[in-house]
Amino acid sequence: MPENRAGSAGAFYFPVETDKGRRYVIVVLDSANTMSAVFRRQARQALVYTLAVLLAMTCLTAIVVWQFTRPIKSLSIAARRVAGGDFSYRVPGTKRQDEMGELTGLFNEMTVKLGRTRELEAQLYNAEKAVVVSRLSLSFLIIPGRLNCILSQSISKRWHAMLCASSKFRRVKPELTRR
Repeated sequence: MPENRAGSAGAFYFPVETDKGRRYVIVVLDSANTMSAVFRRQARQALVYTLAVLLAMTCLTAIVVWQFTRPIKSLSIAARRVAGGDFSYRVPGTKRQDEMGELTGLFNEMTVKLGRTRELEAQLYNAEKAVVVSRLSLSFLIIPGRLNCILSQSISKRWHAMLCASSKFRRVKPELTRR
């Protein structure tokens, strides 16, 4: 049996089995150079197809990940701004019809309600302050030596404590304050 050298004729066989259980053998008679070139070409094609599929899957994965992380990042930025006191900030992307769009819409509604609550708290604070100031000036006009510590329930406890403390200062003996 002569050796198969590069360029010399040779026989190559490939066993093939079908799904019906039949077995075939394909025999190819050609030179070794031609067959190795065919194998190299097929290996190169398989590599190119594999790399193309890998590149396409990587791009598709990047797009899907970007679609999920972009609204989450927007919500994170918005949460930081709202935590900092900026209740006018709104998260874009409420036109989405998925769960992220719903979450974004609910976050924007919550921000509006928090802003309104903050406005009402500021109004209440200003009203309490006005009541305290009016009571202080009224107390100084009506009872000059003493400050009344009984306040209505709408005045906050810290104002009440401040008023009680100021009435203690007013109880200092008059002969010490007059010189």
